[in-house]
Parts: sequence; structure tokens; C-alpha cells
Amino acid sequence: MSGHPGLEPMVARAEPNIEYPAIDIGVDPGTGEPLRVRVGATAVCPARRGGAGNTATLPKTLAPADLTVEKALALLK
Repeated sequence: MSGHPGLEPMVARAEPNIEYPAIDIGVDPGTGEPLRVRVGATAVCPARRGGAGNTATLPKTLAPADLTVEKALALLK
């Protein structure tokens, strides 16, 4: 052993500071706000700007590649 703690604990310490990507998928026609897909450590979430009620967890039955603006809006309701 080299005395090095290994990658797993290093990632665990850094994880709270990792910025996960957000990909624009369109615009909410009702508000004009951008709709994004946030790719996190444990989930893919459609999101609007703002706080509570502006994110949703993608159901396991919906592949991220199949997410449309309409499906994202339905999940965010």
C-alpha cells in the first residue's frame, strides 16, 4: 500500500463542490423561462429557474433522451 487514500474518498470529499451540468431543452411557453435538464450525481431532473416546485425527478420509465419540453412541463406541474 502506498499510503494514498484512493480515489473514492477524494471524490466523496469533493462531491459537494462539483457543479453538475445543466442542458437547455427549450422554453416554458407560459413564462418564457428556460427549461433545463440538470444532470446530478444520482438523478436527472427537469428544472426551471427558481426555488421549490421548479424541479422534478425524471421517472425511471422515461429515458433522458426522450424528455421533451411538453414532458418536462408535465413533470413540473
